[in-house]
Amino acid sequence: MAYGVGSQDAVILKAKEKKFETIFCFSIGKVYKPGAPQKAPYGHAVTRTEKLMRDFITNSRNDITHTFYYALTEGRPVSLIVDLDTMKCENPKKVEEFGHKLMEVLADFAGLAKDDKRRKMYAMTTRHRDGKASVHLIHRRIHFKDPRHQAAFMNKFRYSQNKKVKSIFKESVKLWGDNPVKNKQTIGIIDFMVYGSPTGDPSRKWNEDRRKIIYFNGEQHLENFTFWDVDPMKVNPDSQLVTMKGLSWGSSLKRKTFDVDEENNHKRINAGQGSLAIHDQIPACFKTDFLPIIEKELGGAGCAQIKGLKSCHSSRYEYFIDHCSKHQEASRCCKDPSKIHTSNRKKIFVNFETKEVQCYDKKSKTRITKKYPPGVYCECFKGCNKDHPKMVFNYKGPKHVAPPESTYNVTPISPLEEGDTAVQVEVPRLDGFGIELKGIGKITNLTPYLKHPYSANPIPKIKRNVESFEYFQAMHVPLETRCYLVDGL
Repeated sequence: MAYGVGSQDAVILKAKEKKFETIFCFSIGKVYKPGAPQKAPYGHAVTRTEKLMRDFITNSRNDITHTFYYALTEGRPVSLIVDLDTMKCENPKKVEEFGHKLMEVLADFAGLAKDDKRRKMYAMTTRHRDGKASVHLIHRRIHFKDPRHQAAFMNKFRYSQNKKVKSIFKESVKLWGDNPVKNKQTIGIIDFMVYGSPTGDPSRKWNEDRRKIIYFNGEQHLENFTFWDVDPMKVNPDSQLVTMKGLSWGSSLKRKTFDVDEENNHKRINAGQGSLAIHDQIPACFKTDFLPIIEKELGGAGCAQIKGLKSCHSSRYEYFIDHCSKHQEASRCCKDPSKIHTSNRKKIFVNFETKEVQCYDKKSKTRITKKYPPGVYCECFKGCNKDHPKMVFNYKGPKHVAPPESTYNVTPISPLEEGDTAVQVEVPRLDGFGIELKGIGKITNLTPYLKHPYSANPIPKIKRNVESFEYFQAMHVPLETRCYLVDGL
């Protein structure tokens, strides 16, 4: 914990020195305007787990005048957020109506299908006061790999020449009126300052404390939700990752396919004679299932000179293997295996989840959808088989992986209440796992769960608080929140 100017950087640095597996950072109090007395203390604190952060904020509300929560989203997925502010507003309802229109335009721009039943799966919170309107929107159907990824997306949205985008900006400017411009990063009431730079610090502040939820996925009983439910760090299981082409972001833009800070956001594992730098959010199955196949394609573990696994902005693939192997297997043609290229090496790509690509079929003269399931793909560097990539490994996924023998026993954050029929648990998305919630039951990667709980019939009553575990967060693998029926455990 630290107070005063620079307290945020101080606590984050301290957490890194103490080697926190995960960092949950929040601010205490607020900075008053110049000239006004500082009635409440102002500082920042970090905890290792979300539960500790929640307990601190809940227990300190009576002693601290203001306690604001925000998520430190460094290198982690984040939901699409929008900030709408006015300097003067006689009718806040107009700003709220504009927010709904803006989310429709953003959904189109992000590539959500028109017939997607979950296009309106977003939350709206307000804090109207002193003749001003303030609206926050968190889209729970759209998310990004990193806040810098979102910054690149919103930057492209801001300068888009699309008619709908230009029209929504005109309406935004009209709502702002003839008031002085707030800052250079605004278009009317839309504030782009919250996204930061695509190449800057990945940390962002986002405050939902003391705000009123007026819309949440179309639900009627809004009193059941709190500001913890609209945390942009809690990416919904139904959310879709934005895969728009042409977005450049990350600390290093020398290569368009490199989107992470290689110095701060990587870990190393043994790979043959050297070491392999990989992204911090890579499933554990990469080392056990994928890596041996990749090494075989490059001439074996002793010959494969693999530098790292890097994110790929291709619509077909998630990652590509950066290698400098000179073995003849690394130069073997992917289209004609009997041919060895003299100046052409294999390009190897990895998918952990199925990727769908819309393309044009010349024969039928229609648009079709091609699927690229999880696995390892090979293409020649000069494009010998670009239209028909060679799939050398088909990964069946965690559904076919037996859960580990050792079960992780934990006590739930809160017990089941009368009438609760389901529980939400944050678990590894692509790896095997086994946990036992005391008083509830045992859950593994083979346990059935509700993919769309709010579309189920009947709709289950979900226990309050999402169960998340530091054990899984310390694994540095992709996580997702799943909804399990209590009767099935």
